[in-house]
Amino acid sequence: MLDTDRIAVNLFFEMSDSNERAMAARLSSAGFRDIALGDVLLLTTLKTRGHSAKEARQKSKIGGGVSREMTDKLLSRGYLEDRSGPNDPDRAGIVLTTRGRLAVDVVMDGVLADRWVSFPFRPGDIVICAPGKCGTTWVQMICALLVFQTPDLPAPLNQLSPWLDDPTGIRHEVFEWYAAQRNRRFIKTHSSLADVPALPQVTYIVVGRNPLDAAVSSYHQQKRTDAASGSADRSLGDSARAWLLDWIAEEPASPTQPSPLGGILQRIADAWARRDEPNVVLTHYEDLSADLEGQMRLLAARLGITVAEELWPGLVKAATFGRMRAAADRIEPFAGVLKDNASFFRRGVSGSGAELLTTAELADYHARVARVLEPDVLAWLHRSA
Repeated sequence: MLDTDRIAVNLFFEMSDSNERAMAARLSSAGFRDIALGDVLLLTTLKTRGHSAKEARQKSKIGGGVSREMTDKLLSRGYLEDRSGPNDPDRAGIVLTTRGRLAVDVVMDGVLADRWVSFPFRPGDIVICAPGKCGTTWVQMICALLVFQTPDLPAPLNQLSPWLDDPTGIRHEVFEWYAAQRNRRFIKTHSSLADVPALPQVTYIVVGRNPLDAAVSSYHQQKRTDAASGSADRSLGDSARAWLLDWIAEEPASPTQPSPLGGILQRIADAWARRDEPNVVLTHYEDLSADLEGQMRLLAARLGITVAEELWPGLVKAATFGRMRAAADRIEPFAGVLKDNASFFRRGVSGSGAELLTTAELADYHARVARVLEPDVLAWLHRSA
């Protein structure tokens, strides 16, 4: 399980090291003109730890604790809400509001963007960009097989290819993992291609998938994660169909915080605009499913990797869904979180999103995404629809 106190402390210091003027500009442009970086640091400890304001004052060793004046200021400006009852003089029921969580997200996005600015790239690095549940782990595994040219990888996949901008990760630890590698590095991110430095000596692989399938996969993964932790996200409910309809209809939280669907579409749009660049490779979940060997050979060619012909059968077999599921203890990115690591690889097929919707609901979805992406991009993205 995650050490949330340790994560909170490290996030605090990473945010503290950020350029305060730049962060103030980010907050202002997102509509948060009445809050300072120091105030956001308090909100971050509350969000990350799940504590009330009282618990943060009692338990936090960060910044010398939290003053009543700071709490009152954030309450008056709508970043905190007091849910304390009449018999709670210590106001233990003070919690973050949606506005408070959005302010944290704005600064956190800036902090994670700063990781890319400070990351020391090497010539030949590979960056794998994909929205969550769109085939990131699959392409990481393919890259590992091509780089090491053996199914017997020298370390678990999440050590060979850590998530560089994981919001629960620790910057210096991730950087140290990559600095210690002497092989050709393949770097995981869920950021948009537009948020990663564009360097001619780096190859960028962008993975696309039907957003409906990605959403349903995310729903089931969160359900499994909640079951393993003993918690429950009430927004998930008991119906994947109801959740999916809400997911489609969700509006952006703010001008700088798109909806989950909007975030996927924007990532694909960013990559599509750069698809003709020599060091940008677009691959699709459906293509990997339909012709795994062909796609692996294409990726090897784009990466300039030569593979002996006799090695190909073993490498392709190791990248199949069944083999990855069987090796989940060394491949699954959240090892130790799920009760059964193999459950991360749930089905490996497409069409599960569309199956949940009526014809009218599916038409409404397509009308919604058509307002965001051009027909040629949508035709590439929705090939399984």
